[in-house]
Amino acid sequence: MVGQTENNQVKQTLCTITGSYRATTNIKALELLFSIKRRKYVKPLRREGDKVEGSYVYRVLPGRYVVIRCKYWSKEEPPYTLYAQLISIDDSCGVSYGKSMTIMFEHGDWLLSQPTIPQMIKDVYAWLPGYHSLPNPDFNKTYGEDEIDQLMRMIEGEVRLVEGTEHE
Repeated sequence: MVGQTENNQVKQTLCTITGSYRATTNIKALELLFSIKRRKYVKPLRREGDKVEGSYVYRVLPGRYVVIRCKYWSKEEPPYTLYAQLISIDDSCGVSYGKSMTIMFEHGDWLLSQPTIPQMIKDVYAWLPGYHSLPNPDFNKTYGEDEIDQLMRMIEGEVRLVEGTEHE
């Protein structure tokens, strides 16, 4: 919320958002919040949970962000799914979900070799936790404007990529 203080200074409320991670035998997942304005992943206020499952708690200002999630489930075909969705957080901390994009694949080499997929998407795949280990995202890494534009074009176009069907 935006309010006035006694000194007529504008005060903005920080909103709480959570992301998650999981590192079990058959499922590995990582969900992070990406700041479009700052061109990097938002550093969480704290991590809750253990090596197997937990969440990231973020305190952010109202604005536009992208939730980026990578999930591996050994019993799905293909086992990897990358998902990016635009969200808007209003002044009362309400979250509106916008358009999204999805990439499904079996081999990490395929994802990493795709020139049209922005690096911040590839990084979430690379940061997936191993079995009973914590993910290790680089919250200080910034990305170029061209990569942000590429990400936003993919989300706005609601791109759906599946390994092996990119030439159909």
